[in-house]
Amino acid sequence: MMINLLKGVITKLIGPAQASFIPEKLSADNIVIVQEAIHSMRRKKGKRGWMLLKLDLEKAYDIIRWDFLEDTLIAAGLSADWVRWILQCVAGLSMHVLWNGEKTRAFQPARGLRQGDPLSPYLFVLCMERLCELIEHSVESKMWKPISLSRGGPKLSHICFADDLILFAEASVAQVRVVRRVLAKFCLASGQKVSLAKSKIYFSANVPRDARDLISEASGIQQTCDMGKYLGMPVLQKRINKETFGDVVSRVTSRMAGWKSRVLSTVGRLTLTKAVISLIPVHSMGTILLPKSTLGKLDQLSRSFLWGSHIGERKQYLVAWKRVCAPK
Repeated sequence: MMINLLKGVITKLIGPAQASFIPEKLSADNIVIVQEAIHSMRRKKGKRGWMLLKLDLEKAYDIIRWDFLEDTLIAAGLSADWVRWILQCVAGLSMHVLWNGEKTRAFQPARGLRQGDPLSPYLFVLCMERLCELIEHSVESKMWKPISLSRGGPKLSHICFADDLILFAEASVAQVRVVRRVLAKFCLASGQKVSLAKSKIYFSANVPRDARDLISEASGIQQTCDMGKYLGMPVLQKRINKETFGDVVSRVTSRMAGWKSRVLSTVGRLTLTKAVISLIPVHSMGTILLPKSTLGKLDQLSRSFLWGSHIGERKQYLVAWKRVCAPK
């Protein structure tokens, strides 16, 4: 009941920067924004450079303070009864510690959202919205200088997907200090902590090397030329080739390694091919067109499994592959 309530009102409580657990919003939206930002930063010219901060929150769910959660629910406009019921679900527990085999006296923790609880993701997103509000206030007061990917386009300062946080700002030591002040204020109130060692900072092409070093030192975050992955997708910084999505082929191969096609019927192999193998690359294909070589390799693996082929042994294909792939 409480989950249904939050689902019904969360779109009114969450801003456009947060995409997780929000109806009609997808992770693909954030992935495309980051890809476009990196693309623009690689070609950036002029005097004003940009920076992108990919932040890692330590044990994000486990250290949310309950008093901060209560304040967030009240600020969201929920009634006193609903706030009390939600807090009873979250905070209505006690713990013991085994010390030398003996159980200590019960105590009540003061922070943490339980992983696996269907209510926790919505509560966490509401808490993260408080950080978004702080950032937006800094932008409105002209302290935080966001970036714009096109002339006359919207200003971009931050995007979130649950605890995956990406920040954008002009590249300067002064802006890093503004970012750190906003984060420090949020972390002090919420109990969150940014893992600087696991965070990354990426600069646009027009930021001089000495400026990059100063900004990285002031932020405590290591600069990088490779953003790695964001929401399971590689952040593209060069031409796409077959190595770019090699992990997709590897995941299909490893999944098939545990299946024994010889002991499965043709119908069973067809079901696994359509219901499991074909779904593995769907997330990657949702935002980027995979290379023909990668698609060809995936088709080859699927065909070999479907018709029971093995290394050094090839079975006859009984039906054309286009017909196998045709919708029902």
